[in-house]
Amino acid sequence: MTKAILIILFACALLAAPALGEETKKDDGFKFKTNPRIKQVRPGMHLKIELKRHKDGDYSWEISGGSVEEVIKADEELKKKLGMK
Repeated sequence: MTKAILIILFACALLAAPALGEETKKDDGFKFKTNPRIKQVRPGMHLKIELKRHKDGDYSWEISGGSVEEVIKADEELKKKLGMK
């Protein structure tokens, strides 16, 4: 049992020795530059519109996906195009 403890302590000492002996360099030659012309573009979610026509000729629809503003805008456009407003 004492041999196992000695082996574990020796292994820990070997692993910790390089970290204790070296100083960390603050300047390793890497410089991070940002380019203001390059922007990360997040792809917009597409709207899913399920349009239904009833037997009496009326329309109804379900809109999902995207932001709330996009859903409201699509709803207003459908109302205008289908003459419901």
